[in-house]
Amino acid sequence: MDRIRSKFAGWKANILSRAGRLTPIKSNVSSMPNHVMSYFRCPPQVVQEMNKCCRTFFGGSDKNPPISWKDVCLPKDLGGLRVRLTNQFNLAALAKLRWKCLTDHSNWWVKIVTQKYLRHENFFTLKKKSNHYVA
Repeated sequence: MDRIRSKFAGWKANILSRAGRLTPIKSNVSSMPNHVMSYFRCPPQVVQEMNKCCRTFFGGSDKNPPISWKDVCLPKDLGGLRVRLTNQFNLAALAKLRWKCLTDHSNWWVKIVTQKYLRHENFFTLKKKSNHYVA
């Protein structure tokens, strides 16, 4: 979150157009946590803070933006601007990881994870640890 906040602090939202504000959100900020979010479930507080930072930067100095953030995050064919929501990306990345573990047994990464964490179980019988985040 500190890296994302520092990125936004360096950019002057008030002097950029909406398209100018959208570009850094989509190209820089949305892609920063890709690696971490591909392997771990983000806590809801982090997800909310990331979306809030992006929404605030996109809105600029407007207290009441003309379009809702949910509409901005819709696909272009549905009238949105295709900004991805953090929680949806996180779930999709984790689903892709699970799919790879279930289908690609020849992958070296899958072999390592299977031997370390899924030795006697699979994803369908795996018990949640008490200290892990529950969705």
